[in-house]
Amino acid sequence: MRGLGRVFTGRAGLLLPVLVLSGFGALVASGPVALAGGDCIDGDGDGYGVGDDCLGPDCNDGNGSIHPGATEVCNGVDDNCNGSTDEGQTWFGHSGTSGGNENLLLGADCTEGVGLCQDYGTVVCSGDVAVCSATPSAPGAEGPTEDATCFDGLDNDCDGLIDHADEGDCKSTEHCDGFDNDNDGSIDEDFGNLGDACSEGQGICFDTGVYVCSADGNSTECNANPSAPISESPPGGT
Repeated sequence: MRGLGRVFTGRAGLLLPVLVLSGFGALVASGPVALAGGDCIDGDGDGYGVGDDCLGPDCNDGNGSIHPGATEVCNGVDDNCNGSTDEGQTWFGHSGTSGGNENLLLGADCTEGVGLCQDYGTVVCSGDVAVCSATPSAPGAEGPTEDATCFDGLDNDCDGLIDHADEGDCKSTEHCDGFDNDNDGSIDEDFGNLGDACSEGQGICFDTGVYVCSADGNSTECNANPSAPISESPPGGT
């Protein structure tokens, strides 16, 4: 019969082609068949197919990497023919839900990057492995020491350090400004009279206050606000 594929038997263990009759009566090859001492129609040569001498049935006889017992990879395909797809595929990283690092299953919320670079996504397959779909943005600048980026409470350069904790960009000598400029764990420690009581003026102009940071942050000054003097009457005057 023309067009009917047949398995031509041979020695056990050989991989022979399926031969079919062409429209002109000639025998032509039409895919491999593994012979394992008997009948096994195996279109992709992985040992799985149809027949008593196959290793077992194949769920995809056109792809030798797909068969029972194959390693499941993250590709949207049931590689091991167990009826499930991409089972057990995880990505270890920062969870968008719990906020900690853990093994996340496909579809779980995830994040990449820190500080202002952080982006949110989900765990997906890419290149046969699980990855987070988030795309962190490029780091910005933090510093120099007197720049607003050292006082804004943000991790602008995405290194996990904020403001004056970022020694490479914002650390400086200590100023009197309410910040730990030298990142030693103390604030304004070089200004010993900060907060001490002080006074300004005399007589009815006298006022009290405390020492506070000067406007330039280089020293302290008394914040007392003495009143303006008034004219006194001459002797004998009214």
